[in-house]
Amino acid sequence: MSAGQLSHMEPRSYRRFQLFAWGFLGGYILLFAVANPQMWRWESISVELGRILGSALLSHVIVKVAQSWKWFALERVRLLRKGAAACALGGLALTLVFFPLAEAASPQSEPSDELWLVVDYVSNTGVLAMWGGFFLAFYYHDVSRKTEMDRVRLAAATKELQLSTLRNQLNPHFLFNSFNLLRALVQRDPEAARDSITHLSEMMRHSLSVSRCNTIPLTDELEFVDAYLALERLRYEERLRIDADVPHELRHLPIPPMLLHTLIENAVKYGIDQSLAGVQVRYAIRVAGRGLCLRVTNGGRLVERGSSTGTGLVNLRQRLALLYGDEASLVIAERDGQVVAEACWPVTVQEGT
Repeated sequence: MSAGQLSHMEPRSYRRFQLFAWGFLGGYILLFAVANPQMWRWESISVELGRILGSALLSHVIVKVAQSWKWFALERVRLLRKGAAACALGGLALTLVFFPLAEAASPQSEPSDELWLVVDYVSNTGVLAMWGGFFLAFYYHDVSRKTEMDRVRLAAATKELQLSTLRNQLNPHFLFNSFNLLRALVQRDPEAARDSITHLSEMMRHSLSVSRCNTIPLTDELEFVDAYLALERLRYEERLRIDADVPHELRHLPIPPMLLHTLIENAVKYGIDQSLAGVQVRYAIRVAGRGLCLRVTNGGRLVERGSSTGTGLVNLRQRLALLYGDEASLVIAERDGQVVAEACWPVTVQEGT
């Protein structure tokens, strides 16, 4: 990252840094001063306290100048050069102000010469340079942290947009299938058609209520599936047989909406198409490791879907990946004359309570 990509440090972070930095450097200055027994006088200690406050004020001035003159938009080498020059000028200012005061507060017997003036200047410049090093390290760390937070927020917003798009794509998928079923029942069995309208309204209510949810309680998904299967039984009658195994203690746990429905719909559609005698669809949910696994099986073979777009299964995989990353999976395979679809996703008991 170049310096030109950095933004200003937050005021709260800056204040915390200044308190920490000058608390540390101030202690260093006082410790160095009182190491000389001749400095154990109130006047000398007062001068050193004034030097600390003056250095802190001067450091704030350097920051304001750097921001006003856009030093942080420069490459790091040029920034370091300007920072070093600012510390050198600041050290000179501190020496011009506090060296005479220190001389006045020192015992009269202590000699004063140009060497001590140079030592004082080097000491002041060195302290400011230490502060400058601390400041740049803290500054780049703070900005890097904010940049990472912005990246995470952007990724979360993008993820939510993708999830919203995928959820909205599910509604037309089951809606068109349901209308086709209703059209067939109106001519064949008006009473069954009325029942199907009731089931369809329950499905629509459920679909709309979960359109913005990433997960819902398993019991809500089961109610939706029951309404769907009631419609399909009206259509296929004894050709459709369902076997469910869902332990009661798992029904409060979260599940991505439409997950169970899509797998069952897929099993019913392609299982029925392959057998005049109908199909038996089994679904079961079990705890597996630190998550849940849903298995849906139907008789038949795993074949190409022809004109079907496979939107439902594609969306399921994408939603699971967005919600859980590599911790979730969706596998469909043929095993011993059965088509087995198995979805697994992480969940804890606390999530559903």
